[in-house]
Amino acid sequence: MSLQTQRYPFINPENMKQVRIALVTYKKAAFLKITFKYDERIISIVRKITGAFWNKQEHGWYLLDTNENRSALRNVFGKEENIQLVGEDISTEIQQAFSDLSEKESTEFRNYLIQRRYSDRTIPMYVKAVKDFINWLDKEVEEVSNVDVQRYNLEQIINKNYSLSYQNQVVSALKLFFQKVNKRSIRIEEVERPRREHKLPVVLSKQEIRSLLNATHNHKHKVMLSITYACGLRRSEVLNLRPEDIDSPSGLLQIRQAKGRKDRRVPISKKTIQMLREYYQSYKPTQWLFEGEYRGRQYSESSIQSVMKTSLRKAGITKKATLHTLRHSFATHLMDTGVDTRIIQELLGHSSIKTTQLYTHLTTRALKNIQSPFDDL
Repeated sequence: MSLQTQRYPFINPENMKQVRIALVTYKKAAFLKITFKYDERIISIVRKITGAFWNKQEHGWYLLDTNENRSALRNVFGKEENIQLVGEDISTEIQQAFSDLSEKESTEFRNYLIQRRYSDRTIPMYVKAVKDFINWLDKEVEEVSNVDVQRYNLEQIINKNYSLSYQNQVVSALKLFFQKVNKRSIRIEEVERPRREHKLPVVLSKQEIRSLLNATHNHKHKVMLSITYACGLRRSEVLNLRPEDIDSPSGLLQIRQAKGRKDRRVPISKKTIQMLREYYQSYKPTQWLFEGEYRGRQYSESSIQSVMKTSLRKAGITKKATLHTLRHSFATHLMDTGVDTRIIQELLGHSSIKTTQLYTHLTTRALKNIQSPFDDL
């Protein structure tokens, strides 16, 4: 009897033998993609791994590539020879990514980023960026110079039409690695960063917001989208809300450890409080205000994005909007009504007023009062 059937006798062993785990890149980060023949019991096991989520577009379960997650997968699926396991059956593919960047340097860099409290998203992005650069090199790491970084920047990023944000991530990752871990005296600051883009974000009108919410018939989904717009929240701030963060008597919502690890409080109207009260009575969340299929389990990022996408389609809104568009719309609509920019800055949790001033380019309040000289002809 295999290790899997000993541990999970209720699972079809033939299904377990068809599990495939591969190292993939998703949103510029390293992930472990898990695929298998449909089996609800295997799904229930994978769901219990913290951070695992279903990627509908890629048709597989995704898990951030960390040593802890690799160990979790080994504990779940064991070492059945017919299962492609990270570092075992597909070790050639995995080890190639580690071939030139030593495990010691990789661990040191990861530990440095962890100690500096970089986010769970940034750490794998930076580590992978350094690995990709070193694997591309045709020389020893000790011989790296500014010319190599500039050439990589041109050949592997600009010529391949990667985004400006990705280029910035790579430069930042290499700068940290060579200054703090490898201790190379290359002048990374001389490597050119892209000029900042000045794109105006997409904003929905109040009528479009109303249509969006009216097209969202699931109670939980409607409340999630409503509070995102009502309080101008980021996606992570919505998902990290807990029932105790709602201070009904004071009419305030507590946002904990948001971007930049900052707490803040935002006002919530009586209408919003009543909406949340009815939601709580219906769903009775325990740990998180918005929980997934299983009680106590946080609603996933991919799921809330999918909710927004579905509601946009049902509402017939063709703008390239995302969940973050609701935050942009909140700020723009406040500015339209004459709310001071400094107050909007506090509500959004922006560190710099310059970030908030972006919305002065989106407000239509002043534009509506401008008369074209054409009208006087």
